[in-house]
Amino acid sequence: MKNWEEELQTLTEEQIKEGFLKARKTLDYPPSIAQFKKLALDLPSVTQAFTAAEAGHPKFRNLIISWDWKNLSRKELQEKFRGAYEVYQENKLNMNNNQLLENKGE
Repeated sequence: MKNWEEELQTLTEEQIKEGFLKARKTLDYPPSIAQFKKLALDLPSVTQAFTAAEAGHPKFRNLIISWDWKNLSRKELQEKFRGAYEVYQENKLNMNNNQLLENKGE
């Protein structure tokens, strides 16, 4: 498990500022590092992302196939979307880590 120091090194100064600003505005408690990184990287909650997907936002709507949108119940869609969105978030967090590590090696 990584600590705050290691995780903050994977964010830019601007992302860290954004994370602190959003945490102060939206949370009543100190965030975990995972919560902080989601705020810093502007990753919406699963509910917000699902709402955007229902409205046709391609980045989120394409997380599950179009057949599902036409044939599954809303509850089934939410369950399937939640799993796909968790993978999306994890990939986004890991991609950010890898990009910054590559940039530090230049």
